[in-house]
Amino acid sequence: MGNPGACGVQFIANNQGSMTDVTIVSGDGQGLYGLDMGFTDEQGPCLVKNVKVTGFDVGVHTATSVASETLEHIVVQKQNKYGVRNDGQPFTIRGLKSVNDVPAFWARGGLSVVIDSQFTGEGAASGKPAMVNDAGLVARNVKTSGYRAALENHKGEPKELAGPNIDVFLSKPPVGLFGEPGAMLNLPVKETPDVGWDDPTMWADPRKFGYEVGSKADASDAIQKAIDSGAETVYLPRGTYQIGKTIEVRGKVKKLMGCKAWLDVIEPLKKQEAPLWRVADGSSAVVELEGIGTDFSGGPFFFLEQATDRPVVMRRLMINFQKAGSYRNTKKGVLFIEDVVGGDWRFSQQQVWARQFNVETSKHVLNDGGNLWILGFKTEGSGTLIETTNGGATEVLGGLNYIGAAGPEPMFVVDNAAAALSFAEICFTGKPYQIVVRETRGQETRELKRDNPSWGGWFALFRSGK
Repeated sequence: MGNPGACGVQFIANNQGSMTDVTIVSGDGQGLYGLDMGFTDEQGPCLVKNVKVTGFDVGVHTATSVASETLEHIVVQKQNKYGVRNDGQPFTIRGLKSVNDVPAFWARGGLSVVIDSQFTGEGAASGKPAMVNDAGLVARNVKTSGYRAALENHKGEPKELAGPNIDVFLSKPPVGLFGEPGAMLNLPVKETPDVGWDDPTMWADPRKFGYEVGSKADASDAIQKAIDSGAETVYLPRGTYQIGKTIEVRGKVKKLMGCKAWLDVIEPLKKQEAPLWRVADGSSAVVELEGIGTDFSGGPFFFLEQATDRPVVMRRLMINFQKAGSYRNTKKGVLFIEDVVGGDWRFSQQQVWARQFNVETSKHVLNDGGNLWILGFKTEGSGTLIETTNGGATEVLGGLNYIGAAGPEPMFVVDNAAAALSFAEICFTGKPYQIVVRETRGQETRELKRDNPSWGGWFALFRSGK
């Protein structure tokens, strides 16, 4: 109280990092920003989820152009100027709830994607817009009440949307390579499951089975014994673990939690085309892996194989292999990805929901015949970012391609499949992608190239084919 220049929280994370389940309150309603993520450059990618801000001039503030922020289930209320203000980031938010007598959202810079949100205006809001756009904006399924208008637009036409609701708004027209661009895919959305917590005295860890954390011995057998002990939660205390063989997550285990545990891959696994972790059948309804990091090695191995029809949650993982894969599936169990960095993901005939999905290295994502929904997609490296094939459907809602030096491959490939892509780029090397999208229907292939006036640094491309 009594500090009008204060910020509630200044938060930064890069590649992988999150703020969840936090309430930020100004005692007297004053203050500059509640959650300030615009105080420094090179912010993100990161995830902010289940956060509530009460008071301050601006509830949530973001700025600068690198490297994307993803937010979900955010509440802002009783702000003095704006609920949320984006001054430049690739900014993606789902489930924003605002109760205010000021505008709920100002897209002042960058590319903002706002979906499935509700803005309630009170008092003086009757003379103001719920949203203000001065930059790039994609808005979908936004419900407003109590405001003069749903949107005041300063970029193109229309200048104002009366509302009260916004079905779809794009601050520039979408692109279609085969005639009309069609509609957004609106793939069904599922919330990431929460497996809950059991009594910590019942947890198991590899130290109980003879492993000394940080030793040069192979930890695989000790971790497997912890998994097979009958515990529902297995945890890896902070430290380094040598992994030389595939470990199966099975039995009663519902949560495999690394307390920032770090995995080094050693032989014989280092030279095998096999996973570090294989999620197999078991008694728990959902299995979650979280809080684990890996070394930067390469080889034919990969991080996780989903060999079960049970849902799997990958949360807060730093899969830092430079020349090794992150994921394969041999069963069609659904997958949830939340706040994860890693490269080379291959989804086969599968439903995937990803939030703050940071894919690096030259091999990115293959969606072979499945449904892939991404809320906030950040990438680096050369090569095709997402290849969608075999009748699959991919929806990308916001994010950033941080280009080092692109190769000859297109940024996105859609091969007899469906895609809806809202995406931004930045390139400091002068070597960006020359082909943004390559799409094939039947035997005919067309390309969206960089010199197309529809591009211009960000785009919304729809292909309704499913």
